Amino acid sequence: MQVYQNELGDACCEECFLLGSKQRFVAKVCNFVWSLDIARLLHFTMFDPDGLEDFKGKLRSSPNYLRRHKALYEQSLSGSPEDLHSQVCKTWRGRLGVTNTETCELFMAMYVSPCMVCEPGSSIKKQHLQNLLNFMQSDPTTGAGELEMVRSIVTGEVSRHPAVHGVLCAIMDKLRQWQHGTHTMRNRHRALSILFSTFGFKKLLFFCVVF
Repeated sequence: MQVYQNELGDACCEECFLLGSKQRFVAKVCNFVWSLDIARLLHFTMFDPDGLEDFKGKLRSSPNYLRRHKALYEQSLSGSPEDLHSQVCKTWRGRLGVTNTETCELFMAMYVSPCMVCEPGSSIKKQHLQNLLNFMQSDPTTGAGELEMVRSIVTGEVSRHPAVHGVLCAIMDKLRQWQHGTHTMRNRHRALSILFSTFGFKKLLFFCVVF
């Protein structure tokens, strides 16, 4: 092992000597930030695709992207989920189970571990929806129309059409009235407050114009 000695006669090993290099220290910090970012990028890709584009924009405006690792970031941003998953596993697998700070352990539990236990390209939302559809299909009284309706509600297709969403919500409100033995609209103020809180003013106005 090589030993370094300063002007005062103090000796240290190579690893300790390199800690005194500002360039080496900054490089290690930037590399660690990059490893944090690609883990979060994979987490958004697999489990929160709705927020993925916003997160990509934040990465491309970050100092670490602009000043240090633009090529590395672009490789991760433009690559396939499988390649990104492989890169995250390669970067983080050796750190699992190692004693870290509480913050680092929390980060691993929130972002790294869930990505490693799932196959790349998978989505928790899609898995839950498929489990729900499989459960409904096990009931012989469930028709194809009901399965399609549930799928459209869960994926947000219904909410993108205010008129259809309004009709469906009105039907659900009617079912709740029947369950409670109510068959009239006696409390109109309460009914209007439910409509506004459920649909919002714009959707309710659009619903009234259409119908």
